[in-house]
Amino acid sequence: GQVVSNTLKITGGVIGELDNISPTITIEPNGIGLARNTQVTITVTDNNELAYNNTYEYYLSTSSTTQTGGSWITYTNGTAFTIGTNLTGTYYLHVKQIYDKAGNTSGNVVSQSYTFDNTAPYSFTPIIGEVTTNTIQIEANTQDNNGQTVMYQYSIDNGKTWKPTDGTVETSYIFRELNADTLYNTIQVKALDILGNERISDNIGATTMKVQSWNGTIDTNWYANFPGKTVYNIYTAEELAGLASLVNAGEDFTGITINLKNDIILNSNYSSYSSYGSSAPSNAWTSIGLDADTCFNGIFEGNGKNINGLYIKNSNQYVGLFGYTGSESIIKNTNVINSYIYTQRNNSSLTGSIGGIVGYVCGQYISGCSNGTTIVSSSIWNNLGGIAGYLDVDKEIYHCYNTGSLSGQYSRGQ
Repeated sequence: GQVVSNTLKITGGVIGELDNISPTITIEPNGIGLARNTQVTITVTDNNELAYNNTYEYYLSTSSTTQTGGSWITYTNGTAFTIGTNLTGTYYLHVKQIYDKAGNTSGNVVSQSYTFDNTAPYSFTPIIGEVTTNTIQIEANTQDNNGQTVMYQYSIDNGKTWKPTDGTVETSYIFRELNADTLYNTIQVKALDILGNERISDNIGATTMKVQSWNGTIDTNWYANFPGKTVYNIYTAEELAGLASLVNAGEDFTGITINLKNDIILNSNYSSYSSYGSSAPSNAWTSIGLDADTCFNGIFEGNGKNINGLYIKNSNQYVGLFGYTGSESIIKNTNVINSYIYTQRNNSSLTGSIGGIVGYVCGQYISGCSNGTTIVSSSIWNNLGGIAGYLDVDKEIYHCYNTGSLSGQYSRGQ
């Protein structure tokens, strides 16, 4: 008969329609930037029916025009699968042509490029540098094959746990949160690119971490250089003295948590603290918070660390590691030991409050703290206590204990 407008006509009516539309192959996602792998879905559709004998196959090639190795791999139409695992470089997804029942073909389809990176940063050998106050400095320098930023972590337990380094110099990193007087036989460094590819160094131990005693200076960089944070870590005696300086200058730390991450030595001869009354050590401590107007109002988490060698000799009204704590403050898990406080107030109009942890507690509570400080008052106008000199109304102390001695004429603290 005669073909008119794709319709085959014979006498008696229409017996069929011609199909000249090819199947369509879509790839999602059609190419990506840098990744370790990605899931891909190949979907084949046709306006009528696909042929029954199609083979649904693909392969990955480094060329967009020819197959450069490997073999065809079967896929399921419309079902996601993963490509790129263990590959590094730029690849193209080739999809084998598909036929419909009318014999129309999609032709072979080639995707846009996929860029994969499963290569670790280059090998490197860290070098132990200076061991300073509560820190070990380690130089680690490597690069990544794709020029990505390399980040570093360290482990002291044969890779069971990894911690981030702390440092701003490009190739020099500071390893903190280490315990005093401990020999570290195993220190490893891990370099990671932004995709998580990692390279672990050989063991670079052994070294002994030493807590250095306070040099008498203050360090406020931990706070001044990182404004707006709600949690700050303190590692050194200088940084703890910096906290005192900031609070006594009017920064009350409301809504902020301070974490003490290391033991602190305020005077190196702390084992002779009992003689501080007759022979003063090098460094005298100024309490954190002087009065209601300059008080600590945040959370201080001592993490069970010890503060050794605290020495105070003055006539201030509120005296202790903390002099005065504000209404929202919490002091936790802090131990002041091998320390000595001597007060000389003789002002009957202003009663003083002296404690090993806090002089005057206006905060929410104190918990998990201990005091091993010798406290001596020459005044009848002072409240003395091992943990706290004076607690404001409805303020409480939990799970604390005192082993220090108290000597004074008027004592009503805790």
